[in-house]
Amino acid sequence: MSPDGTSTPTHAAPATASYAQENPKQVPTAFKHPLDPLTPDEIAAVSLAVRRHIASKTEIKAIKFITCSLLPAPKKAVLAYLGIPLIPGEKPEAPVPIVRKAETDFLDVVNGGSYNGVLFLNDNGEWVVDVLNLLPESYHPQISVEELIACETVVKKNPIIQKLAADVGVLPEQIVCDGWSIGYDDRFPQKRRVQQALVFARLSEHDNLYAHPMDFIPVIDANSEELLHVDFPPHYSRAADGSAKLSVPDTAPPSVGTESESLAASQRERIPPPRKTWDFLPDLMAKTEEGGYHPRTDLKPLHVVQPEGVSFKMDGHVLEWQNWKMHIAFTHREGIALSTITYNDNAEMVVPYGAPEYPHPRKFAFDSGEYGMGTMANELSLGCDCLGQIHYLPGAFVAHDGSAMVIKNVICIHEEDAGVLWKHTDYRPKGRSQTIRRRRLVVSMSTSGIITSTRTAASNSRSA
Repeated sequence: MSPDGTSTPTHAAPATASYAQENPKQVPTAFKHPLDPLTPDEIAAVSLAVRRHIASKTEIKAIKFITCSLLPAPKKAVLAYLGIPLIPGEKPEAPVPIVRKAETDFLDVVNGGSYNGVLFLNDNGEWVVDVLNLLPESYHPQISVEELIACETVVKKNPIIQKLAADVGVLPEQIVCDGWSIGYDDRFPQKRRVQQALVFARLSEHDNLYAHPMDFIPVIDANSEELLHVDFPPHYSRAADGSAKLSVPDTAPPSVGTESESLAASQRERIPPPRKTWDFLPDLMAKTEEGGYHPRTDLKPLHVVQPEGVSFKMDGHVLEWQNWKMHIAFTHREGIALSTITYNDNAEMVVPYGAPEYPHPRKFAFDSGEYGMGTMANELSLGCDCLGQIHYLPGAFVAHDGSAMVIKNVICIHEEDAGVLWKHTDYRPKGRSQTIRRRRLVVSMSTSGIITSTRTAASNSRSA
């Protein structure tokens, strides 16, 4: 390694996986699609290669992986591999060799450093470390779920925290917390991997902990699992003139000191957590809500069925639907990643609105004022304009002779499933989740190339 703690590449990345669009079966590849995410086996192989590398070539004693994911090939190389032209209508570029690479972030749990590594897959099907960089002290990889869970464990077991909780009537087993990152706090060395813990009281199993916030915020080191400090945020009070007044002169954090000093700096007394329950799980609401819990009874079941199956097809991570084609992958950072999205219609549409030559400048498309969206409305048909159980309303407008021109089915009213309305997840071990789907009421009409609709969303959970 160099004096600054970085290593330089010792291997040139060979061309291990190439693709010939004309003869794909004759060219061996290490992947089905160049943007396919790392498989579980590949992630294990990458981490093993990193461990072997640091054991033989560095002084690092123990590490903790934070991320491990595919390092995508250059966009032009991917498009050439897939036979997608850079410009519509032109020929795709000639395929070039693609090397499957991975990127990983990990921590030195003994010394506290953060590292970024790049690996490649060689001709023998083995992952090899190409680059390994020690990041600056101020650089830290994202927080892991394990660190969030460990943060709560560290806080709950600390005797100082247990004493602070007991002072406001909270037992040690009732202490829960959410670990949050600290973007920057100059009170602590940048080398520290600091987290702040937003502390709550959970008065019973699966109780809505956010109804019982505690009045202090511990700061811990996620690597060493030390309690570094406890902050006591100031509070607002109502002044005589009705304005809100902060208990301290400014919002700057106090200097790091003892818990007594921090509490004194906040210029307030201890604040016990609210005790009223505000549950969201139906079985708990039935026990705790005044008047009991009553689910909605005014909604009939909404059935969505596709007896002939779906209209899309999947080939690995590649989805095709109508003329659309795209690659769908999971990434640790973005979650869903959509790539190489194409639409194949083999046609172009030209709309010569506003051309300078006569008579085009006289054209107008003021649908409401010039033509009337009602008089230009279409009669709707079931199975095309509207799907499901439909209620129609008629419409009418006056004709030249004074008679009524009737459009029998001009307005369509129907319900539809509209995805997830909200989901609450307790990430802790044995935590529960609750999901509520959204139902949407759609009132729509169609008029000469324009569809106008009003959508009203409703929960399937309970009435207001």
